[in-house]
Amino acid sequence: MHVFQRILRAEMLEAYKKKQKLTHLGLPYLVESGMQEEIRFLVMPKYSYCLDHIIKESRSPLKLENVVDILICVSNALKYIHENDYVHADIKAANIMMNKKNGFNEVYLIDFGLARR
Repeated sequence: MHVFQRILRAEMLEAYKKKQKLTHLGLPYLVESGMQEEIRFLVMPKYSYCLDHIIKESRSPLKLENVVDILICVSNALKYIHENDYVHADIKAANIMMNKKNGFNEVYLIDFGLARR
């Protein structure tokens, strides 16, 4: 939860995108967080497709250009995280999401449960 509260606020991500001249930064933003009846929660955008699921359903390997698009998005996300002194620590296809089934140029790195400084 600390990662979201400290470095994944929408205004921070937008400022970084503008500074780096990026149209997309593959990170979710914090919509809301709080506590309800002693249960902590956070809300982030919903993403429709998981890369792990797409790979397992596919009858053929991903195209090279799709892999390159994914790597660029994830690299930009990791650069931002590392510049803010965090390590994701759980990079895998199950933690890469997208909104369109073929939206490989706009993927999002999620699950910061193992992230640490």
